[in-house]
Amino acid sequence: MKNSKIFMAALLVLAFNSTVYADKFKFQICKDAETSFWNTLHATYDDSEKAIVKGLKPKAKKIYFETALADIQTSFADLQMVCKNPSTDQRSAYESKENELRKALHAL
Repeated sequence: MKNSKIFMAALLVLAFNSTVYADKFKFQICKDAETSFWNTLHATYDDSEKAIVKGLKPKAKKIYFETALADIQTSFADLQMVCKNPSTDQRSAYESKENELRKALHAL
């Protein structure tokens, strides 16, 4: 009987610690996904890339815009999957960048 009480207490402590560390780990992964999302968003079709894209041929421009769209869509999908509920700032920034890229793609 004494051994079972010690065993149950040890299991309770283990379960509590596992839950705390799991929540901390989830938070860190979500934070990393947010950082990755913002980095991808800011690096995609920024001012320096706009200057480079202007010099490309139309077919290369189309490939660039399709790739850039896929990159931000993947990054946002990862953010949604990990964090479950992206903030309105993240969602509006994503939609704004997506619209900008789609307009540029359709202008070709």
